[in-house]
Amino acid sequence: MATPALREGLAELLRAELARAGRLREVLALERDALGRRDFPAIEQAAAEKERLIAALESLAERQTALLRAAGFPGGNTSLRENLQKTGMADLLPLWDELQDLLRRCRQQNLVNGGVIEMSRRFARDVLATLRGTVPGSEVYDRCGERRPTDGSEPLATA
Repeated sequence: MATPALREGLAELLRAELARAGRLREVLALERDALGRRDFPAIEQAAAEKERLIAALESLAERQTALLRAAGFPGGNTSLRENLQKTGMADLLPLWDELQDLLRRCRQQNLVNGGVIEMSRRFARDVLATLRGTVPGSEVYDRCGERRPTDGSEPLATA
């Protein structure tokens, strides 16, 4: 059975994780807006804050695991959900479920943002290839690791 100290410790950690995950979701939305505007300082700021928040979430998860282990609960593949149900702390399940849902939405938004970044990167690569007089995607690498066109084309302009 869970002690009141364990219950309160887990509740506090879950609330802290929810706060960080909520802020992460906000930062991911800001990052998406900045990507759309091509606002590079805002993108960099969002990326830095995103890294800090992810590190904070990881730290909180480690504290959660340590708290459970110190109380004698199994680690490994046993989920917090199972531990909460087995130990009479089912009243914390709504916090856990809300956190899991929020983290899923954060992962999805991060995937969307990554897709936007990848599309922008490909577009920039194709524009540069066109300016160099090559067909996008037709380059190969030489022995020195430099890209070389395979179609024999010439750049549109030279320096």
